[in-house]
Amino acid sequence: MTEDCLRDGIRALDIDLTLLTFCDVSGLNAFLTAAQLTTTAGGWLRLRHPSPMLTRLPDLTATGFLLYDRPLVPALSVAVTDDLAVARPTSLAS
Repeated sequence: MTEDCLRDGIRALDIDLTLLTFCDVSGLNAFLTAAQLTTTAGGWLRLRHPSPMLTRLPDLTATGFLLYDRPLVPALSVAVTDDLAVARPTSLAS
């Protein structure tokens, strides 16, 4: 389906997941593949109204950053940044 849309020139894929009742790693792989193909073609993929289970699945499999375009461990990045800011002097006179 994704390939058909991209071949037809459609670059914005907006998928409504309201009626999706089950998704395992095979389904997640389909979404990841669709996201990769769409991004490579210069478009975007948006998954709307995912169930709580589907929202957790990318985080449990450490693939969320591939779907959500976010860092893998954002909390760690914030902690490292905060530690560096505390250790860094604010002026040369310090």
